[in-house]
Amino acid sequence: MRAADQNDAHGLAVAHVDTWRATYVEIMPADFLAGLSVSAKESTWRESLKAPQPGVHCWVAELADRIVGFVSFGPSRDKDGEGVAEIYAMYATPDVWGTGVGRAMMERATGLLRDAGFEMGTLWVLANNPRARRFYERAGWQPDGATKDEEVAGRSLHKLRYRTQLKLFGFYGATTPGNR
Repeated sequence: MRAADQNDAHGLAVAHVDTWRATYVEIMPADFLAGLSVSAKESTWRESLKAPQPGVHCWVAELADRIVGFVSFGPSRDKDGEGVAEIYAMYATPDVWGTGVGRAMMERATGLLRDAGFEMGTLWVLANNPRARRFYERAGWQPDGATKDEEVAGRSLHKLRYRTQLKLFGFYGATTPGNR
């Protein structure tokens, strides 16, 4: 696992599109998913990595020189206060689901956020994405009651906000100084 740079734009775009097509097959219209463009995503990633916002990070997970996942994170965009961070996006390609790649990305992101002084973390997840919700809940994240709706491809997507204490974060429950 390492910090992403501009040279990763294509690999990030491929992972992003592949993951969306697999993850959202029952949530998004088939024509929307089929129309996702690696070149358009690559352009977006290249621009984002060229001039990242202060405190915003993206890390990639690789397997055999191929990006198989990424996590982006930084200060909360929800005006939660200075001690609150946010996982903006976290995706792993279907071929690595269940292998620990997601857990490793989550551990890296939350560790870096904790080291940066954040005490609390949030993330948004689609209400009808049970796989992601189970993953986050096993990692100690819980819905905090906040919701929002977002329009994508003509569909209203209902999102739930999850929250965890970063200073206690550890996959499958809180860590203690002795088991970090």
